[in-house]
Amino acid sequence: RGKDKSQCVQWIMENEKPNYIIFFGDRVFKGGNDFAVSEELERIRKGVWFNVRGWQETKALLGLNHLYINRDVDFKE
Repeated sequence: RGKDKSQCVQWIMENEKPNYIIFFGDRVFKGGNDFAVSEELERIRKGVWFNVRGWQETKALLGLNHLYINRDVDFKE
């Protein structure tokens, strides 16, 4: 209790020491269970986040050459 997913970002940064984190979540909005991750990534300026509606959008994003914008995506296949 009293914990949220932002602690995962903190743990990864402290233990794995990546240069950058790319996060995909389906509830990256205020009140959503992934929102704390997006806030933490913006706070530390070491990653980007994408609000996606399913694995198809995640797959489409992973197929891009550059992932650098924090935003909601609206990909159509």
